[in-house]
Amino acid sequence: MMGLPSFVVAAPEGMWAYSLSAAKEKLEAELPPNHDKADEEKFRNTIVGLQKKAAR
Repeated sequence: MMGLPSFVVAAPEGMWAYSLSAAKEKLEAELPPNHDKADEEKFRNTIVGLQKKAAR
C-alpha cells in the first residue's frame, strides 16, 4: 500500500482516528472533548492497533 495507512484528526471538538483502504477512509474511533478515562484508553488502543496493523 502506498501512502498513509491511517491518520488522526485533532480539533477542539474532539479527535478521530481513521484507517485508509483503496483511498477510502474508515472511522475507527472517536474521542469527544468531554471524554473519560475509559474513552481515552479505547482511543489509545485503537491507535496502537492501527500502528501494529501498518507494521505488518
